[in-house]
Order: sequence, then C-alpha cells, then structure tokens
Amino acid sequence: MRTLAKYIYNRADSIFMRSLESLRFLKELNVSNNIEGVFPDSTLLFEKSINNIPKEKYFILSPSAIMYNLHGEEYINVFISLVKCFSKTYKPVIVCHNFTANGSNSDLAICEKLSLAVAKYEPILYREEMLPSEYKGIFSKAIFCISSRYHVVVGSFSVGIPAIAIGWNHKYNEFLNLYGQGDLNMIFSDKTVNNVIKQVEKLESNEFLKESIKNYNLKLKGIVRDSFDKLKQKI
Repeated sequence: MRTLAKYIYNRADSIFMRSLESLRFLKELNVSNNIEGVFPDSTLLFEKSINNIPKEKYFILSPSAIMYNLHGEEYINVFISLVKCFSKTYKPVIVCHNFTANGSNSDLAICEKLSLAVAKYEPILYREEMLPSEYKGIFSKAIFCISSRYHVVVGSFSVGIPAIAIGWNHKYNEFLNLYGQGDLNMIFSDKTVNNVIKQVEKLESNEFLKESIKNYNLKLKGIVRDSFDKLKQKI
C-alpha cells in the first residue's frame, strides 16, 4: 500500500494538504518535490445563512457514531451529563452533521438517542441534512459547540464561535492549534465531563474568545484563498 501511495503521489503535479501528519507521511515516502503546502480547511470560506435559527441562547452538541462504536454508553453519557450541566443556562441544540453509516450505526441514530435521553430538557434536534451555509448559520448564533465531528469544529470557529472537540483524530488538535486553542481538544476519558466544564468556564471568562477567533480567521481565510490562487495557476 505504501508503495502504491508513493507511486501515485510522486506522479501528482501538486499536492495540497490540510494536515501536518499528512505532510510527515509523505516525507516518509520521500515525496517532496510537488508539495504545495499545508493549508487550513476550505470550510473556513463557506458562507452562512441564518434561517431556521433557535431564538433562545443555545449551545450545540454534535456526537459521532464512530466515537459511540468505540466507547459505547460511556460516550453518550458524557453528552447527557453536559446537557444536564449547561441546560441550566443555555438551550441544548443537537445537530446531526454526518449522514454516512458507520457499520450498523449512524450519527443520526446517536443524535436521536441523545435527544430521547435528555427529553426533559426539551432539546432542539436538527435531524435533516442541510446545506453547509445552513449549518454555519446555526453555528454562528450558538454560544459554543461540543462535537466529535471535525467539520462542526471547523464550521463553528469559522463563524467566530468556539468549539470543544471530543474526537479521535490528530486533525482536531492540529486545527485547534491554529487558534492557539489546543486545550479545547479532549481525549476521551472518565475525566472528559469535568474537563469540558472547566474549558467552558474559561471560555465564559474570556467572552468566548470572540475577538481572538475573529483575528485568527482573517489570517487563516487569507491563507485558504492563497491556496486556491495556487490551484488556479496549476489548472
């Protein structure tokens, strides 16, 4: 497989990446002469729409079937505990963002399971697939997000809203470090609930990093635009 990957990548005219881990992998394969660089996710540039937005102050939860399949009920119990904690102040909004099945499971099934488990807190559940602009609109009016889906984290930050990642992949940490917020990446453990609560308290005391995220976005979106300019030149 590595031999095939090396053959394919070395024949590519240009390689655009969004991950330092991918760059390290290519260097291990001795692929280096056609790498354009590591660029932030292009999701940063997507537009937002503000239709169908909850009226209350709300926070977003977007769990993942991948994590549920790895950790079972312990994983969904983390989200239940977070709803119990934060619903005292904010309306819980559950967003299904991915509609690809994961084995016999799916994100939608997990989101519905979470919604039923916290029904007494009257959560809002977005269970239908939407346009990227609609997702970003919902993220843009949230107070904060908690997610195990990479593009929820990216989409949230791209509209100025901090997101806490409970993920399984290096890309979460790499993306959050672009904002100097690597601490918002949570490794799943029996301390996850307490760690998330502490991070939300820090976000509250720092006015949810609104100015900081805005300033980083100006820089990062410029880098993404540069990557598209390079791509256009290649084409």
